[in-house]
Amino acid sequence: MTITLLFMGGILTAFIAIGRGMNISMAHTTESGKLNYAIARISRTLRPISEVHYAGSDYFEFTTTDMEGNDERIRLYYNNQTQELIEKSITDNEELVILEDVQTAKFNYFDRHGDTTNTLIDMNAVQFEVQTLRTETTDTETVTTETAIFTFRNRTI
Repeated sequence: MTITLLFMGGILTAFIAIGRGMNISMAHTTESGKLNYAIARISRTLRPISEVHYAGSDYFEFTTTDMEGNDERIRLYYNNQTQELIEKSITDNEELVILEDVQTAKFNYFDRHGDTTNTLIDMNAVQFEVQTLRTETTDTETVTTETAIFTFRNRTI
């Protein structure tokens, strides 16, 4: 009887450990998917930039041109109070939260030679860096940093 109880206790412990591991894995997958979506959306928005209007460390406003030749003025910015990265269409006056649980978001700008610049007319690429907070199922928190550089393909310098 005692051996059976020990055996059953071991099996139960193994199932609990597997369940916890699965929950952590699913949390990582969900957060990674959200971050991948945000980076892909930002990439589609930034690459066809034709004009830069404002460039700050947490705020970037520009005009982008789609494949049909339609222009749209867009603002990407980090809302420190809500900890969200937001894309706002100035043209359509619509806002979309791209990423939540953002600790920091920063834009750095480069000219066509790859040198850092703050001059609007010289900008040919932007580096986007974001730190996100992930709360695990074990109530621990992890900060993840992602960086991506986007070159503007419609920008004439």
